[in-house]
Amino acid sequence: MNDKYIFETESSREMELVSSRHKILSVLDDIKNWRRELYKGYDNKLRYLCNGKLYTYTELEEEREKLPKDEHGFLKDCKHVYLKNELIDKIDDLLSDINYLLD
Repeated sequence: MNDKYIFETESSREMELVSSRHKILSVLDDIKNWRRELYKGYDNKLRYLCNGKLYTYTELEEEREKLPKDEHGFLKDCKHVYLKNELIDKIDDLLSDINYLLD
């Protein structure tokens, strides 16, 4: 047995939001997945700030032996960095399917 729901409104905006709920959920899922990629360091746009210099993953791997390490063999003072324009572009890309709903 399928449940049936009736949505009544006089607002075209509210109706648009209800009818676009699958797109909205899909975008939220994409954002959740991107967050996971960031957390695990899987995002290709991620940069590394080590010893005052910005590296891509490939550059960092090439220079790894030359960079200072701590007593456990990990790179010293190495931080993950995301460039502002790349963040803006990624967010714009994720929201592109529902941008018309946000205006």
